[in-house]
Amino acid sequence: MRALLLLIAACGGKPAPITSPPPPPATGAKTCDDVRARIEQLYGADPMAKRVPDFVTDNTAMVMNDCAKQPHLVVCLARASTVADLERTCLVPIDDEGSEASYLQAKDVSGR
Repeated sequence: MRALLLLIAACGGKPAPITSPPPPPATGAKTCDDVRARIEQLYGADPMAKRVPDFVTDNTAMVMNDCAKQPHLVVCLARASTVADLERTCLVPIDDEGSEASYLQAKDVSGR
């Protein structure tokens, strides 16, 4: 009994929050529209979705805009299992000012 109490005290005594599992990969996705529902599910499962109005809509629109500009992202978006994974591996990073400019300049995607 004493060991159990020590274990509970060491863990803070609070159970871990229950989160829903990520949606399965969007198999056979070929277009941005094919992954839209998956992107909505991923952002909908994020804790911020409950606290920030239009979180899912705004972020889904951002991803769909990136996908429209770079259709090769479909494969990456279909495989992403979390929002963090999606944003880290599939999207152009946004700097502290909310701009993609520094990344794009560093990559020199302009073709110059």
